[in-house]
Amino acid sequence: MKIENALKGHTICSIFETLLVDAGYHVVPFGIERVIREVRPLHAEDYLSVMKPWQNLRSMPDLFVLDLEKKKGWLTEVKYKKKLSRAIVKEFDKYKQTWGPFNIILALSTPPSSWTGEVKHIRVFEVNKNTELNSEFFEDNGKRIQDVFKRLGERWEELTILKAQEMISNIAQSYESS
Repeated sequence: MKIENALKGHTICSIFETLLVDAGYHVVPFGIERVIREVRPLHAEDYLSVMKPWQNLRSMPDLFVLDLEKKKGWLTEVKYKKKLSRAIVKEFDKYKQTWGPFNIILALSTPPSSWTGEVKHIRVFEVNKNTELNSEFFEDNGKRIQDVFKRLGERWEELTILKAQEMISNIAQSYESS
């Protein structure tokens, strides 16, 4: 993996982690690169060799989000992509077999026209093992982040979600232009 992609992914995930913690959720970093930090510097072939016995761990969602008051938790994968593609569908199909149910926080540089509103670049998808993942699912079934993580709605007046969307866009653009 290119260092630029790793940095962009970690930074964008950290923005969502901070947003959720600020709203009162407990967030446990859960991705393989965070849990077993020693795998980060490995070259691709070494990484695949070392992780071969634990293939399922390679697809660990990034975060475990907890609402301790409501006794609820969500495995959550965070992704930034330029736009929707078939590759996204294939990638998440692997996740659902091992980790369903889980949420996907998907941020897109160029969202489909069906994603509307002030925060049109971020959607959350609730996925279980029976969810049929296809392009239509990602175009039509995304929810606003504050509709899934309800405590974020209480922070709407402070524009934290809009600020997060703007920061993600700026970070993504800086990596795309370099």
